[in-house]
Amino acid sequence: ESHGIVSNVQIFDVYEGEFLPEGMKSLAIKIRYSSLECTLKDDQIKPVENAILNALNKNFGAYLRS
Repeated sequence: ESHGIVSNVQIFDVYEGEFLPEGMKSLAIKIRYSSLECTLKDDQIKPVENAILNALNKNFGAYLRS
């Protein structure tokens, strides 16, 4: 699914090591949101971020570490 405010996605770090279960990876992903129409606010970004996280979870079993 395409989200009109996502302008760039970049994986900038991949970690596999002793602090993760075998076969698991930790990815650091940078997502740039932008709009030519307005300054984006949290309430515009959060639903898109949630949709991305849900798609990553559904398709890859990924989850957001905290």
